[in-house]
Amino acid sequence: MFLTDADISIVPLTKEIAKIAAQLRAKYSGLKSMDALRLASATQNKCDIFLTNDKQLKQVTEIECILADEL
Repeated sequence: MFLTDADISIVPLTKEIAKIAAQLRAKYSGLKSMDALRLASATQNKCDIFLTNDKQLKQVTEIECILADEL
């Protein structure tokens, strides 16, 4: 129900997304692999913002990361 009611897309993991994720991990100290993959997917798919509860992701400059408690 949630996925059908919201404007959400599920996208495949590509080599380009994996490459960007690796670059993000190299650039940002302590960035976890799964976070890097999600951020890379968001940037490659032209997302405007990345909603998170992880304050550490605010250091990423490739996409605007907004904390849920900031809403």
